[in-house]
Amino acid sequence: PRRRGPGSGDGDGGDEDDGSPLSLLLPLRRAAARCESARDRAASLLDGVGCPSHLERHWLGYCAAAAGGGAVLLHSMYRPEALLPLLRRTAREAGAAAASFLSYYVVAPVS
Repeated sequence: PRRRGPGSGDGDGGDEDDGSPLSLLLPLRRAAARCESARDRAASLLDGVGCPSHLERHWLGYCAAAAGGGAVLLHSMYRPEALLPLLRRTAREAGAAAASFLSYYVVAPVS
C-alpha cells in the first residue's frame, strides 16, 4: 500500500492511522472539517437576519430612564419643596462618584 501523509506529495495529509505521531491529528482534522460545514450552515441561516436597530439594542436603558424621569416628575408635582434638595444631593453624589472613578481608574494607574 502506498503511504499517504505529510511528505508523501499527495497534499491531503493522510487519512489512515499508521501509528505515527501525526496520525493523532486525524480526529482533530475530521472535527475541524465538521465545524467548517456547521459554520457555513449557520452563516446561511443568519444571512436573512438583519442587525438590530439602536433602539432595539438599548430599549431597557431607555425604559428605565423614562420610568426614573416619570418618578422624578411625579415627585416634583406632589412635593415641589423636596425636589431641589433631591437634585442637589444627586449632583453631589454623582460628582463624588466621578471623582472616585477618576482617582481609582485614571490617576492611580498613571502614577
